[in-house]
Amino acid sequence: MCADIFYACIARKGTLVVSATIGAVAGSTMQTIERILASVDAAASSKRVYADTSTTFSYVTENGVCYLCVASNTTPRRICFALLEHLRAEYVARGTLSKAFLRGEMEFFSSNANADKLRDVQAQVDDVKETMLANIDRLLTRGEKLEQIDARTDDLAARSGEFARHGSRLRCALLHQNIKLSIAIVAIVIFMLIIAAIIIYLIVRKAQS
Repeated sequence: MCADIFYACIARKGTLVVSATIGAVAGSTMQTIERILASVDAAASSKRVYADTSTTFSYVTENGVCYLCVASNTTPRRICFALLEHLRAEYVARGTLSKAFLRGEMEFFSSNANADKLRDVQAQVDDVKETMLANIDRLLTRGEKLEQIDARTDDLAARSGEFARHGSRLRCALLHQNIKLSIAIVAIVIFMLIIAAIIIYLIVRKAQS
């Protein structure tokens, strides 16, 4: 890979926080950098590239911070944005970066063949993270459904208990009613037997007389 990133900087609200160069940078290039930093809206998240006949100016903005690098026009733009994304992640994690760090990263992304691999690994990590978040969302949704099922089960159990209690009371009432009915039937049978006995006694007595 033949790449040449020779300038990188981090600016907040148009003011440089840190910058680094590899070799001399032309005055016209520095003027273009100043115009970009003065005009860019760093509050909005964006990625942009400006190019002239020999140079590309690439920048990424996020949360009021602009990450910018300048490279020869033979440098693949994916390499420039890979560097900027790496600087953004490091700056957010550390809160500050040094000139030496910026210079070392420019050299790495300009000359090391693993720079593209690093970008691929980062993309894979992002994909895994998105997949995990999606799985967590599904689990949370499933958890809500399970809670609804638990609530319905508890309600059903409560209703079942109430039905069982009502059934017990009903059985007791039916038993009492059956006992009363049996007693009434026995009483009627005894009364009829007594009446029959009296009638037979009277018939026999009348026959004897």
